[in-house]
Amino acid sequence: MSTWAAILAGGSGTRFWPLSTPERPKQLLPLTGDRPLLAQTVARLRELVPPERTLILTGPSLVESVAAIVPEIPKANVFAEPRAASTAPALAGRSATTARFAPPRRTPSTSPPSTMCW
Repeated sequence: MSTWAAILAGGSGTRFWPLSTPERPKQLLPLTGDRPLLAQTVARLRELVPPERTLILTGPSLVESVAAIVPEIPKANVFAEPRAASTAPALAGRSATTARFAPPRRTPSTSPPSTMCW
């Protein structure tokens, strides 16, 4: 089984105004250290999930900035959300993408009890 991580890095840059703007929202700012919040998140995840199994969903205008901030994540793993939505649709979209990247997981089931089916 392979574990994947999905980072939701969208937003409109209004929550921490005037520090954040639509061109530079909070995930691109170094609010709690010397590195942007997104880079800190990727670094924390690195102990659990390798960069090649980390997906990032962001706004269309931020894809290049996000890719530059976290060069260890393959650029093909940085996605533009089709439209600004909320967390649930974003997670559903990333789940579908992850299913395309990751091989299907086979789990054993019993039917009848003495027979293992994969």
